[in-house]
This record gives sequence, C-alpha cells and structure tokens, in this order.
Amino acid sequence: MLVNRLTIRNYRVLKDVALDLGSLNVFIGPNGSGKTTLLEVFGLLARGVRKQLKDSISNQGGLLGLRSVGGKPNDPLSIELSVGAYNYAIELKTLGQGYVIDRELLTVKKKILLDRTATKALYRKGNKLVGAQKDQKKAGAAKGTEGFDEAELLLAQVPTWNEKELDEFRFLIGSFAEFITFYAGFAANVRLPQILEPGWLMPGIDGSKLVPALNNIKSSYPDAYQRIFETLQVAFPDLKDLTFPPVSFGQALLRWWENNERGFFHSQLSEGTLRFLCLVTMLLSPALPPLVVIDEPEVSMHPEMLMILAGLLKEASLRSQILVATHSERLIRWLEPKHVVICNKEDGFARLVRADSAELNLKDWLQKYTLDQLWLMGELGGRP
Repeated sequence: MLVNRLTIRNYRVLKDVALDLGSLNVFIGPNGSGKTTLLEVFGLLARGVRKQLKDSISNQGGLLGLRSVGGKPNDPLSIELSVGAYNYAIELKTLGQGYVIDRELLTVKKKILLDRTATKALYRKGNKLVGAQKDQKKAGAAKGTEGFDEAELLLAQVPTWNEKELDEFRFLIGSFAEFITFYAGFAANVRLPQILEPGWLMPGIDGSKLVPALNNIKSSYPDAYQRIFETLQVAFPDLKDLTFPPVSFGQALLRWWENNERGFFHSQLSEGTLRFLCLVTMLLSPALPPLVVIDEPEVSMHPEMLMILAGLLKEASLRSQILVATHSERLIRWLEPKHVVICNKEDGFARLVRADSAELNLKDWLQKYTLDQLWLMGELGGRP
C-alpha cells in the first residue's frame, strides 16, 4: 500500500508542499532545499504512532524550532498523507514553549476512524464513534479521555482490537523504516560484535543488526541470501564467502573471505564496502518494510557501484515504497524521470517538481542527453 500523496505546511523549509509519490522517489537538489526535511517527516510519523511524538519534537528544538520562519504565530504545522483509501491529517500549534495537537483526522473511503480537535477525541468502535467532548467551561480531562496523553497522537493511544482498519493503518505507519544513513566510520556501531538475535532480517537503521540479519537470512531464506551474495560478487569479484564466527555471550562477527586464508572481519572493511553490504542486505531482505527512507546512499562508494545500487532500488520498489535523498548525478544516470523529484529553493522555501512533469517537459531533451547530464547542465533545476 503506497503513500499516494503528501502535503506539508509550515515544517521548516517545507512551507507549502504538495507532492504525488510513486513507488520509487529519489530527491535531488542543493543543500537546504528540503530533501532531508521531507524524509524526516516519515520518521516523525512513525515515532508518533509509537507514542514518541513528544520526545521527537523536543529533541528537534520543540515545535518553535520545527515551524517555518516568517509565518503567523497561529499558523499550524500540518501533515496530510493519502495511503491507499486512507487519508490522515494532523495539525500542531504552538502553546507557549510547547505545542497542542489541534486537529487529527483519519478516514477511509470517507468513513471517519479518528476525529480529534481541541475539544473532542473520538474514535471508531464498531458502527459508531466513541470518546468524549470536552466542556470548555470546565477544567480537566473530559470523561472518557482519562489516561490519554494530549501531547501524543490519538492514533497511538486508542484501542484497535476488533477494528481492522484502525489497526491496519497504525501498523502501516508504525512500520515505516526510519531515516537510514548506515554511518560506517571506524567508530560506528556497525563495526562492533553483534548479538545473534533470532528472527531478525533487517540490518537496522545504523547497521547494528547486520550480522544477525545476514545469518538469519542465510539459514531461513537461502534463495534471498544467494541473491544477496551474488549481488556482492558483482561489485566485489574476489569475494568467496561470508561466515559468522561466534565470539562470546551470543555475539558474532561477520568474516569476509577473499583470496586469503584468514579473511577480514567486518570491522576491517572499508566504509564504502560496509555501507554497500548494509544497503544490499536491506534492499534484498525478505522483510523489507512497506516504506524505506534512505539518505545519501552514495557516500563512500565507487561511482561504478551506483549502477548496481540503482538497479536494487528499482527492484526493491516493486515490493516497497522507497524514498531516497542524493547528491549523486551518477546514481541519477541509471534512473528514469518518473523516479526523480527535483527540490529547488525559492524565496527561502522548498519548491518540489517531478522530473516527468509537464512543467519540465524533458521528452525532447532526453533524445540527446541522459538525466544526469541534464541535471549538470541546469535543465532540471536542483542546483545551488
């Protein structure tokens, strides 16, 4: 189930953005043009559904730090997304140094599942909406809302048992893979010994689950593991085997075998090799989340590896929705206009346009030039 459309207002540089999304969306543009900010929205929603909205906003400087500059004090920060037949919208307003959730509405095919304002908190139970209306003349929580945290999403708190649609939507948003960078410097968590947790099939947002993921895929999904290994061999022809020797207390290392007798531990691999290993494992995992957000996957990689990565992104987008921010023209070279979103900065705020839009009309240009050439020439926009 894809996020079909995303509308954001008053979120940092995203002053007023409405964007249709496909299965693969690669955002290009200069620094400060809204690429990373847009990706962060999905992490904010995922954490919000896990009842972590308050902490997430606090960690980013509060709502005052998130709101676009220059607006009216009462202008809400709003996020709205359409996911299949679902439509979900939230509005947050500043309240002193904090914030209040002024509006939260979830519908499916025009049927209301959640309806929250400053004076009511209603959710569907069977054929009716239950909850409470607040009496604004009286202080305190309305009857029926005791125990609800007003700084957290109603979606994160209402009971959903026997309410299939509410449960389905909450699970979907909560399973969004958060902002993935796979930092692999020599002090990174990914280089440490890792606990062999059973059932784990993803490398984690920082690669700290890479070893258990590969070990579990190898033992439980041999076809998927073979695909991962063969992809690694395309990029690294000298690779002969991967093993997972135990160290102590249920922990193990990854050992990378080439044409030598001792092999390399994963802590010894180059940053680019380790990042590529994490990306391949994630994109070919049998447990790929419904939406994956990746920031600058090209970092530390040889340009020739980006052709392989582009193919993996397109393949993964057949099973999941992929959003990527990149500065790499070599990655763009292997994509199609329908995959690319250009982020420009105009009057201090982001303006987004898809590369296959009528506004850009690239059909004639693409008869003579590749997409990356057009970007470097300035015909796409997305330049400083």
